[in-house]
Order: sequence, then structure tokens, then C-alpha cells
Amino acid sequence: MALTKFDDYFIHQTGDTIDTVANKSESFMDRCWFGCHGQDGRTYIAAGLGTYPNVSGHGVIDGSFCVIRDGVQYNFRASRHISHESNETDRNNSYVGPLSVEIIEPMKRQRFSLGENPHGISGSIDFTARVAPFLYNKLDVPSHPMTHFTQMGYFDGSITIEGETIELKRYVGLRDRTWGIRGKGLMRHVEAYFWIMGHFDDCVLNFTFFHVPVDGNDYHLEDGAIMYDDGRVVRLVKARHNVHFDEDTTAQGSTRLWSQAEWEFTDEHGKIWTLEAKAIHAPFYNAGQGYDDRHGLDRGPLLVEGETWDFNRNSTLQSLRRPGDDDRWHFDIQDRLANLTLNGQKGVGLVNNVCGPREGWQYNPTLAG
Repeated sequence: MALTKFDDYFIHQTGDTIDTVANKSESFMDRCWFGCHGQDGRTYIAAGLGTYPNVSGHGVIDGSFCVIRDGVQYNFRASRHISHESNETDRNNSYVGPLSVEIIEPMKRQRFSLGENPHGISGSIDFTARVAPFLYNKLDVPSHPMTHFTQMGYFDGSITIEGETIELKRYVGLRDRTWGIRGKGLMRHVEAYFWIMGHFDDCVLNFTFFHVPVDGNDYHLEDGAIMYDDGRVVRLVKARHNVHFDEDTTAQGSTRLWSQAEWEFTDEHGKIWTLEAKAIHAPFYNAGQGYDDRHGLDRGPLLVEGETWDFNRNSTLQSLRRPGDDDRWHFDIQDRLANLTLNGQKGVGLVNNVCGPREGWQYNPTLAG
């Protein structure tokens, strides 16, 4: 235990100091993330930062800042130890190397910044909330208790990629906060996961569909909402889906990349909402952010790394497959920008998805085509 600035506030949850979490698992994490894009879909930016206070006895903070533009993905990642002896490197300081996150106004404004580094990308991006945060129901997997909320909003700022500066003016997207236990390999258990985040003229749509078998039990979550600019919230409680893929999902080495989808949502009042999604441009691979079980690893006092992947070359994805991988590509989680139509209203958004790891995986739609 060690004292931090937070210990002066009336926020203690246990009899220990604030730097101590109640669950002693090394998989306890406290993370933030954001994804944003322009209306034309050419540029998508994703960044995140997380703390793992129990790792190796001293704790770890790691983060990422990634950009995909016209099919080329630029990745930056960093990791450092948490110090229990220095106020400059405790969890009160949300930075890792040149990457930092600043809470300007809780639940309303945030800032992600990446300073100069050897990996070709830098920038500063401000998030401004469009609607209130949305708190999801829990997936309720006993071995992975987590709390999760998201918030749709707008992004402004600029990024520089290999010397080219791109101005962000009212990019759309969302931020995400998750804390609790997310053990290594959880996403490898997922049978099907689709997370839809859409912006429309007077509202946003935020919905997650999660099916994960763990320890012989099947866990499902279907939860989300349509949130209006005037403050109204309509909760979505059920979904049916028909997702179309770019290739045979049962083939060995299939990327299981979706290209088009139809969704039918039932809201809390029994009303039916229909959503059509058509993918635009190349997918973003979350492995670039460390979503391949690199999060929370003790990689030394400070590590800064990154790389560039050019997906305009057909050989790139094949070259990134690691020795020992099974029939799954190494990149479990994909983000893809999409043109959306909600009950006839046009919009744009992001679909994050994972498909199951088992051999011969085959998607089964629940909505008749």
C-alpha cells in the first residue's frame, strides 16, 4: 500500500489505500478506449490506456494509439511499471511514455495525446460527449466480473502520420470504460460478438451482442439503446441478425470478415427497429493495440514499440500469422466502418466483432434473409 493524491478524497471502497484494489487477481484491469472516424471512412483512429495494479507486485500501465488510413495501419504501443514509491509514476498519472490520457471534465470531455516517437504517428485528440454514458448490463461470467460503459461523441484535433498532418473536425465515434477481471484468452472463448456503434442525425445507436461459452456454460448478452440528442433513451433488449461474410467462414485460415448485415432489434416497449450495415474500406485489426493477450504483461520499466501494416498488399495478413496458430488468424478482434440505415434513416458507424475460435466455425443467422 502507498498513499496517493486520491486518498485525500472521500472515495475509499475498502479499508486499504486507494492504490489497492479489492480483488488480488493479476487480471484485474481498469481500462479506457476510444475509436473515431471521418464521415468518408478513409481514416480510423483507435487508442486506449489501461492499468493492472496487481501485476508483478508493482503493477503495469499500458496503452496504444493506432491509425488506419487508406488500408495502411500504423500502430504505437507502450508499457511501464506503476511505482508505489513515486507520485510521478503512480496510477494518478495516466501516461505511458509519450502517450497520455487527460480527463478534462468527467463524463463530458477527455483528451488523448501522443507525443513524438520513432513509429511515425503522433497527435492530440479531444473527445466531447454527444449523449450521456450508457451502462451495460453485466455479461455475468463468474470468472470475469466486469463493469462496462460507453459514451458516443465527437472528436476534434489533429494527427500526424509520417509527416502528413490530418485535421480532425467533428469526427464521430465513442469512448469506452471497462474495469474488473478480464483474464488472458477470454476473447478466444467467444463464439460470436458484435458491437455496433452508429451516429444518425438526431440520435445514436449503441448495441452489443455477446455469446461466450466458459467452463461448460453459455453466457449471452444482448443490450444497448437508441439515445437521442434531447436526452431520451430507448433501451434495446433483444436482437436477431443475419450477417454476411467476405468468404467461407468454415475454411481453414478464414478471416471471418463481415461485409454486410441486417439486424432486427426489439426495444423495451416491444417496438421493432431494423438496421442495415454495409462495410466500407479495410478493417482495423485490434492486435495492433495489444488485443492479442499482450495487455497487462510486465514488459519492463518502460517499453515503446510499434509497426506499420500495409493491407493493400495481399501478402500482409498472411505474413503476420504467427507460428503455432490454429485455423484462426492471429487477429481475433476487428473493427470495420460501415454505412448504416436505421428504420430508413442514414448514418455511419463502427462494428467491432469477434468470431469463434473452434475449427470449422460456421455462422448461424437468427433472422431470415
